[in-house]
Amino acid sequence: MEQATIVSYGFGYIAAMFAAFLVLLPVLLPCLLLLLLGGALQLLFSGLRLIALGIYRYAVRLLHSIAEALRSWMDKSHGSRGGRRLPMH
Repeated sequence: MEQATIVSYGFGYIAAMFAAFLVLLPVLLPCLLLLLLGGALQLLFSGLRLIALGIYRYAVRLLHSIAEALRSWMDKSHGSRGGRRLPMH
């Protein structure tokens, strides 16, 4: 087989691949856009979940500190019995 024939077959294969890509381009573009949209939505929901988890942890710590302050205040108000109450086991 001559070198010109091999080169022409190579150009033919490359042209066929390029034509197949152009034919499939209207299908590939919406798929690519859907993948980008899905990734953006996953990032958005992950961020919202992290924010919600942070708010939840802040609220739990706040309620815990309020309970500790209330417990400390109750212990001080019952201080006439001779000190603090024993912790529960």
